[in-house]
Amino acid sequence: MDKLERENKERWARNRFEFMVRDAERIKRYLECGEVKKAEQSSRFFKRNLLELNKLEKELNK
Repeated sequence: MDKLERENKERWARNRFEFMVRDAERIKRYLECGEVKKAEQSSRFFKRNLLELNKLEKELNK
């Protein structure tokens, strides 16, 4: 992996993490308001971002 590709993957990983933080805040807000359906939908986004972040982490640790 060259330097530019590594920098891009690190940026993607940071972005995924930021998305997860926002999703977690959104899930908490929805649950506090009793919007279970919306919280479930946001949790799917959270899980997808977590899987993508784990994949990027493995690629960066090679």
